[in-house]
Amino acid sequence: MTVETVERVDQKVDRKPPTKWRKLFRHRDKWLFKGYVGKPEQVTKIQEELSRRWGNAKPWTERDLRWLSENYGLLPDREICKHLGRTFSSILLASKRLIHINRKMNFYTASEVAREMGVPCSKVITGPWMLHNYIRGKRSHVHCGSTRTWLFTYEDIEKALMKRPWIAHLESMPVNYFRHLVESEYERDPWYSVTEAALLLGVKDGYRAALYIRKGWLKGEFSHTGANNRHWVVRRSAIQKFLDKDPRPEHRRIQLILSKREKRIKRGKPAKVAVTWLVPCPQCHELVEVIADPRLFAPEVMRRFRSQFNIEQNGACSHDGKASLEDLVPISCKSDCLG
Repeated sequence: MTVETVERVDQKVDRKPPTKWRKLFRHRDKWLFKGYVGKPEQVTKIQEELSRRWGNAKPWTERDLRWLSENYGLLPDREICKHLGRTFSSILLASKRLIHINRKMNFYTASEVAREMGVPCSKVITGPWMLHNYIRGKRSHVHCGSTRTWLFTYEDIEKALMKRPWIAHLESMPVNYFRHLVESEYERDPWYSVTEAALLLGVKDGYRAALYIRKGWLKGEFSHTGANNRHWVVRRSAIQKFLDKDPRPEHRRIQLILSKREKRIKRGKPAKVAVTWLVPCPQCHELVEVIADPRLFAPEVMRRFRSQFNIEQNGACSHDGKASLEDLVPISCKSDCLG
């Protein structure tokens, strides 16, 4: 290539560089230029001109870098390039060299959410949790192979734990803000399984508590904490609300009797505090005077008599012909009557 050819290139460089010079500028290899131009000063001149015209002439401002750090990975690359007025290569180099971030630093992936919540498998997050709206998420614009990664924001995780803190495994969670959030929610309003709730409700097993939930008497939620791990969860506030207005028929009758008793006492009328029953002893077959609460029926009196006044090992009865179940009478009613 002669000097005249280089001068013609210099004249055209203001309009549009030739394709071969753009390719050579992209690689920036001097030995390639030497294959076209024999003198080193011609190579330097062409490089300086191309760098001046098509190099990174637009400097990065703090405002652009801040916007890029807040939206990198959340928006498609095309929208970021359009908003900043830069090429894809410029944005990629600025993210790596200037602000030192990658595409996944502005959101949580499914595996990161599983690690933060102590869940062993991320498929639980993208499977039953998203299917039952436990947590909100969507596909990101970042590709991992042929698929796009899941995108979860900080607010999505916080909202999910505030509404359903029992979905997290507290024992496996790392010490961070999310663990503190779950612990504070448990202190404010703890949650129980149906087996634990049955003890607070005074029933013998968790099946009865689950039956109350299905009937709508007790507020509970069906929790999906795994592929084959599903169970009911009941909070303490729901149990307290259930006990305040107990909808069970036997407890309705008891509440009605107690309300009538209180009304009679307020009116200055006598009220039944205890009732005497004649119960045949199953060991000695003698009639025993049993003093019990008037709210109890005969089968319940017989059952409590057998459990409270059991038979000793030597065969002798411990009731001595009389028994008292009056401790079953509420203390408030006793004090009202005695007062």
